[in-house]
Amino acid sequence: MRARVQAELERHTLEEQLRTAQRLESIGRLAGGIAHDFNNLISVVLAYTGFILAEVPDDDRLVEDLLEIRSAGERAARLIRQLLAFSRDQVLAPSTVHINHLLQQTRKAMTRILGDAIVLEMSMGEEMAPILAEPNQLEHVLINLVVNARDAMPHGGVLSIATQVSTLDRHQGAVVGLPAGDYVTLVFRDNGVGMDARTMSRIFDPFFTTKPVDKGSGLGLAAVFATLKQCRGAIDVQSEPGQGTTFTLYFPVARVDPGAWKREQHSQEDGRSQAPASPEDGARQATVLVVEDAAHLLQSQCQTLSNAGYFVFAASSSTEAQLLCESHPQAIDLLITSGRHSGVNALVLIERLRQTQPNMGAMVLVDYPADPVLRESIDRAGQICLTQAVQGQDLLAQVRELLRREVQGGRRE
Repeated sequence: MRARVQAELERHTLEEQLRTAQRLESIGRLAGGIAHDFNNLISVVLAYTGFILAEVPDDDRLVEDLLEIRSAGERAARLIRQLLAFSRDQVLAPSTVHINHLLQQTRKAMTRILGDAIVLEMSMGEEMAPILAEPNQLEHVLINLVVNARDAMPHGGVLSIATQVSTLDRHQGAVVGLPAGDYVTLVFRDNGVGMDARTMSRIFDPFFTTKPVDKGSGLGLAAVFATLKQCRGAIDVQSEPGQGTTFTLYFPVARVDPGAWKREQHSQEDGRSQAPASPEDGARQATVLVVEDAAHLLQSQCQTLSNAGYFVFAASSSTEAQLLCESHPQAIDLLITSGRHSGVNALVLIERLRQTQPNMGAMVLVDYPADPVLRESIDRAGQICLTQAVQGQDLLAQVRELLRREVQGGRRE
């Protein structure tokens, strides 16, 4: 009898999880499409705001207005990241992450968000195994949960954060929708106002919020939920009105050499990691080809690179790019292009251009990868950098890093 009840409970839990996943999937596709177009527009706004700020004297009366525009644009960009995370279409670059180290890095920011009325307590497990995640996305998860806890304790309180490694058996895993195994768990516990069952049933729905219209988008916890799914983890919530709320996040333990991750973790904690060398050390001035069929993005990217001192060629189609590569007498060091344009995907374009520019590096900027086969093909091809679509200083930083790797690899003069 007991086993039958347990099996029925597990079946009911799995059915509810399936219905939730289907509902979120359909809304996610819509959110991803909106975020893609919005991201292109806001990238141009931020790029040109930066161009003007670089030219305007510090004491000009326009500076304050321009800074407000940039601030609003950056807030919009953060909202886009949440939409893309929720839609599961954000390009992630997962790496080995030590959750304790990330918490230490973000502790100051979390304390600032919580304010003086809320005490932050941390209890971090020893010899924690690493997880496989995208560090920036994981940091957004931490911040979203801290903001949620702060809003649940308007009159002050205590937020405790704890980490440990847990082993889930089959029944425990079924409750949260995970297979049995070892998981790094991250627990956020507050003593705030808590939630009733009706609210708890909707907290991961996009655009659902109990906050006033101008105080929350309803995307914070939806983005947290989506990020955990991308990491093949899960999130569980326990709460009652007046009794506070506990969020428990489960991340699969990354299967890496134990000695390697311990050495890496100790190196990070001791501050012994070396800063990368200057990206342009030993390299001649680079020539960059930008291929983009969206005219406003093409112009802003070229101007950003040109202002930084690169020699820049622009092409609005694959045909135009081929003609440029064939006619250019010197080597083109780097191609920057979006994931798909004019019906030719990036991998095909790169193969064509390398027929005349065999040593050309390639950076593919993607914010809404509608074709997952493209991502897998690029990963297999090698020597191609697939990265989140960025603008301004972020774009320049990624270009410098890629060119630095090309120099170290001996592919450039």
